[in-house]
Amino acid sequence: MTPLRQRTLAIALAAVFSAPLHADDDVTVDAAPLTAEAAAELDAAFDAATLKSLFGRDVSISDLQSHESESIVGSRAYDILVNGRFVQRQVVTVESTGTRYRVRFPARLLADLPFDETNPDLPEAFRALKPSTLVTTDQVSTLIPGTRVRVSTVEQSIDFLVPESWFSARRPTLAPVTSWDWGEPALLANYRLSADRRFTSGGDDADHFYGSFNTRANFDRWRLIADGSFSYDRTGQASNNDTSLQNLYLTRIFPETRSRLKAGNFTTSPFFSQGVTIRGAELYVDTSLTADDELDFVPVVTGYAQTQARVTVRRAGYVIYERIVSPGAFTLQNLPASIGSGDLEVTITEADGRERVFVVPFTTNAKQLRTGKTRWSVAAGVLDRSGLGSDPAVLALDAGYGLPFNTTIFGANQTTPDYFNGLVGAAWMIPIVGSVDAQWRYARSDVDDNHRNGRGWALGWNRYVEATGSYLSLQYEHYEAGDYRTIDEAYRPSDRYGLRGALKSRWSLNLSQTMNKYGSLYASMRREEREDNRGNSSYSVSWNTTVRGIGVNLSVQQTHYSGFEGGRDRTAALQFTIPLDVLTGSAAHFGHTIGTGFVYTDDGVDTSVSASGSALENGDFSYSLQAEHSQSGDANRFSASADYRANRVRAGLNVSASDGNYALGGSLSGGVALLSQGLYLTRELYGGHVVAHFPDVPEAVFKNGIDSTHAGETSIVTHLNEYRVNDLTVDVDALPLNVQLPVYLKRVVPADGAVVSIPFETLRGRRVLASLTDASGAPLPFGSTVMLEGRDAFALETVTDEEGRAYFGALPLEGALSARWKDDGNRPQRCRAPYRLDSLTPDNKVQRITLVCRPYDETK
Repeated sequence: MTPLRQRTLAIALAAVFSAPLHADDDVTVDAAPLTAEAAAELDAAFDAATLKSLFGRDVSISDLQSHESESIVGSRAYDILVNGRFVQRQVVTVESTGTRYRVRFPARLLADLPFDETNPDLPEAFRALKPSTLVTTDQVSTLIPGTRVRVSTVEQSIDFLVPESWFSARRPTLAPVTSWDWGEPALLANYRLSADRRFTSGGDDADHFYGSFNTRANFDRWRLIADGSFSYDRTGQASNNDTSLQNLYLTRIFPETRSRLKAGNFTTSPFFSQGVTIRGAELYVDTSLTADDELDFVPVVTGYAQTQARVTVRRAGYVIYERIVSPGAFTLQNLPASIGSGDLEVTITEADGRERVFVVPFTTNAKQLRTGKTRWSVAAGVLDRSGLGSDPAVLALDAGYGLPFNTTIFGANQTTPDYFNGLVGAAWMIPIVGSVDAQWRYARSDVDDNHRNGRGWALGWNRYVEATGSYLSLQYEHYEAGDYRTIDEAYRPSDRYGLRGALKSRWSLNLSQTMNKYGSLYASMRREEREDNRGNSSYSVSWNTTVRGIGVNLSVQQTHYSGFEGGRDRTAALQFTIPLDVLTGSAAHFGHTIGTGFVYTDDGVDTSVSASGSALENGDFSYSLQAEHSQSGDANRFSASADYRANRVRAGLNVSASDGNYALGGSLSGGVALLSQGLYLTRELYGGHVVAHFPDVPEAVFKNGIDSTHAGETSIVTHLNEYRVNDLTVDVDALPLNVQLPVYLKRVVPADGAVVSIPFETLRGRRVLASLTDASGAPLPFGSTVMLEGRDAFALETVTDEEGRAYFGALPLEGALSARWKDDGNRPQRCRAPYRLDSLTPDNKVQRITLVCRPYDETK
């Protein structure tokens, strides 16, 4: 039964009586059957003449109620939601008990939810439930205490409102593996091309061209990745060019182990150590395949409850986790991982209402893992030295494990015939102190018969103080003896990057401080020492705030190089950014800003003025203008740039001028998709992709800011979340009035950059108001169901009004309508009416036609 028919019947019923709703503390249904007693009372309240005047024929309240019940009960496809979030679509059975409606559904809908099996309060009746068992909405609150159910017969949906305390964690963001779509074979490429010409006062004009690409070939679950670039430079008569291929490898994922395999030329993906470029293979944990709550570290909260109590955890005043616990000691190990650093406020509410509150300070760092979780990578092959020497065999290992008591241990090594590098370490989250990690490192190198070895240790500390809004981090490295070198440094020619001796120590300190209405402050210090007593140090302080809508930035920085004459750089800058709508008070100027700045260096003061902004829908056009005067060289500079995002390409233009020197440049970027349906040009291709087809409806677009490129009746959608549910909703307001779609929303779960083809069934036709009569000229009975024949998948149907009229938003020029109803003896009746429309009537006009509907036997 379509929503259109349901709404039509509901309007008719509402004109006669108010349907009572069934509602109690546990189950709410938006409709209820009309009892015989109530129907008799309503029949008595309306005489036959009144009902006939309303509906055009002899009708009773019971007749109307029969229509409504037929549209609700029986097997129906309902949307299943959990706490307001769509989970799946499931065929259920809607039943009438005589006084109310209830829904019978397979217990699998509940059993598949991530309940905390370790919670002793989870009822045994639920634990023993078989997924195939059919249960009703009336039983849910008994199976899962505290759960409420909302049933909508109009929207055809069931929403299970389950207390979060029953779940082991927040519901996983990953969709079930069985719903992942690997897409169709495809060849995808992103490209960027740029060119510029410089005109100099000395006559040495120069040209520069650059291009980069990243390509992907999808076939089944395998992906072939290739990334590269090329450049060309010409100055006068001299020219040179360079071409490089950075990555070329085959890859696929293994959902069962949440791992990825790479084979080819690539840079490895370790977690606790540095990556290395090899030609070989790597197998590692791919974090994109894991739910947010699976690996990221969160603290373990422990406490004691005197009675059966509710434990609530808050972060910054918001409830992030809640659970019912039994009397005695409890442990919470499954807090959501997206909470970030900050104090956790834990409230224990006892059965008698008494509350106890305590605080768990929480700071994390990148090296910590959730208790019981691992991250690892294994790589083997030959080292890619980019032509700087022979390529030795290499083995790289990297692994970590989350222990109890907020502790993580990890280690890594990289080994070749002439080189070894190893590290071991641990990370802790210590209340009040913060997050601490420690490492011991050792490296030995005999590359090119040059023997070096070194060892050292490193410490890291992070602390977030919620009371003051301060985040501090300290990193320190110290090498006790020898010459410690990474694998890149060991295989690099010693003078290639001007190394100034072996590293002795390095430390850095960072502070980020929020200042409420006064903005924010950031400060950092860094120092490095080498064995020849040469080193460098740098300091920087930055303050950002907003005054009456005007942005203010003040920054100071200094860098000092030991052992070099004049080895000190100092810079101070003051920048103002003024939104044009703040300056003029006009909303029409929103999105445009002007700015001015002053930069002080040891050589003098530079001043600048600028303007920037965006225009058109979605900010597709943006621009930037800047003029600058440099006191140090008494020079003036001007630059301007513009960028336009077209439907299938992105184009940029830039110009600059400085004391007789000029430059003009431009850029183009976009994506190319070669699919079975043809070749498509897009703005870019990243993440998951969908190719949506709308036959005969080029006006169709998606809602909610979906990034898409339109190519006639096809839309290429990109930037979709991989391994997660993506909702694609057609914007109904953008469709012509004579276009109808049976489904406006489709859900897709693209896996590993898949290109998923999704057809939308459409009907573009004429808007028609058909008056249907029988052979005697009498209108068809009120509430007769009328549908377009030959559209089984589309199911285009409506109902007649009191004058036998049926409205269709879109009908093809030629076809047949069929109608069905029940006569006074409750016997089913059917008839059929062929039609042909006037092809000259404009699409935006409603055609009115009268058809004679003749009885037929649908079994023949």
